[in-house]
Amino acid sequence: MVNIGGYEIPNRVDELTVEQFDKLNAINMTMSDSLDKWIEKFTYLGVPSEIFDVMSLEEFKQAVSDFNDIPEAPTERKLSIEVDGFTYSANENIGVKDLSLIEKTWKQDRSEFSADCLSVLFKRDDLSKNEHYTASHIKHKKALFKKLPCEIAIPHIVAVSELLVKSAERLNDTDNVE
Repeated sequence: MVNIGGYEIPNRVDELTVEQFDKLNAINMTMSDSLDKWIEKFTYLGVPSEIFDVMSLEEFKQAVSDFNDIPEAPTERKLSIEVDGFTYSANENIGVKDLSLIEKTWKQDRSEFSADCLSVLFKRDDLSKNEHYTASHIKHKKALFKKLPCEIAIPHIVAVSELLVKSAERLNDTDNVE
């Protein structure tokens, strides 16, 4: 937690939820003005907007610095999680079907990308393969996974992003071969 204007807000990956992480990333993607972007982030996390009416630029810069002063995010992907009494597992290797679904989601709406990734990658151990991919089940998992700490999502997002970039490069190279 970090104190901004007398209010404690989460800033570490073990404190922020997947939903909060996604919202902060959405703010980054949709707002271009740096000051407004940070005011929006802090307000979203619980700092009343009135605080910024009297906060000096130096105090604000320190608040941003304090918020960003966090340990490195974990890099190891957690392959099994328990949520609401059920075990959900992800494969060590990310399959092309999952990658395709995630890529489609990325192209449609990036605002909840972490939750979308987790809802595709993690499958409930007691369900059949067909049930994993139904739209209603993915939507249900997404709602559940939004409440998890974002430290679970970050290594998966990094892995998926790296695969999507490599995939795009390879496919582009293949398309350009004469």
